[in-house]
Formats: sequence, C-alpha cells, structure tokens
Amino acid sequence: DGLGTSLAGGDVVIAALGGRRHVLDKAAVRAALRARRHRPMLLIDAAIPGDIDPSTGDLEDAFLYDVNDLEAVAMAGRALREGEAQGARRIVDEEVAAFIRGRAERTAVPTLTTLRRHFEAQRAAALADAGGDAEKATRLLVNRLLHGPSEALRAAAAHETASGALFGETERVLKRLFPSDGGDADAGGKGT
Repeated sequence: DGLGTSLAGGDVVIAALGGRRHVLDKAAVRAALRARRHRPMLLIDAAIPGDIDPSTGDLEDAFLYDVNDLEAVAMAGRALREGEAQGARRIVDEEVAAFIRGRAERTAVPTLTTLRRHFEAQRAAALADAGGDAEKATRLLVNRLLHGPSEALRAAAAHETASGALFGETERVLKRLFPSDGGDADAGGKGT
C-alpha cells in the first residue's frame, strides 16, 4: 500500500521478489519521478523473471538495470581486472628479476674491490720500478697483470680432461673478461 510513497523517496530501488508479474510498472515509476521533481532514480531489477516493467527504462530520469546488464558490467569489470592483474604480475616479475640481479651483482663487489686493489698495487710497483719511463712502466704492468691469468690458462691446458672442458671453460671466461679487438687468434698472447 505504501509502495508509491516509498518509491518517491528512494534514489536507488532494488527489486528482487521474482514473482510472475511486474511489481513496478511504468506508470508507478512515472508518478514517483513526478513526486521527486524528476530527480534521477536508479532501478535495479535483480529478479528472474523481472519485477520491473522493462519499458520503465524509457522514462527520462529512470535508469533501469536488470540481471543481464549487471552481468555485462561484471564481465567488463572482470576483464579489466584480469588485464590489470597481468600488468601487475609483469611489473612484479620485472622488479623481482631486478632485485635478484642487483643482489647477485652486489656479491661481486668484494672480489672487484680486491682485484682493483691488486691492479693498483701492480700499477704503483710498475711505476716505481720503471723510474719514470712510461713505456717500461706500461710493459711491466701488462706483464704483471697477465702473469696470473696466463699461468692459470697454461695449467688448465696442461691438465685438461679428455674432452678439454676445463681448458675450454677457462678460455671462455678469460675471453669474456678480457675481450680483444684482434679476434681469437691472439687471445692467448705470446710472451705472457
């Protein structure tokens, strides 16, 4: 009995009775809109079969959504969320990879610091031993810096297994650490 008054007072109306006939018809909603001075009204028909006459959606200021409309909105929302979730997963994967890479790179810092100190000590000794002769100093420095890697490469070649895996791996590491402009032919270098 109080449906007309209640309808005029509601900004949002949700109907979910699921009866065999429409509970709200176009005339009742038109009267409620007039009483509301045409303030908009959202009507959600969540019943199957519907409780609100579908022609009610034709009224100006009445916005009718049924189960099919809600399902379409939900599917669109789901598709949007899935797309955003894939983007978020990609960002997380990239950041995890960057973190792991950064952590691995930081483990090399102590070794690089020791290597730099060793090279600097060799440079200072070569300069002192050369007595101001730049050519002699650079030759001494190169020979001193290559002495250890040269000995390691010779030892690997002398003790290589039948497959040559130890020598081959050592050679690959040295070529990676010390790339040469002259190609692979002089990678071992004479007199080193």
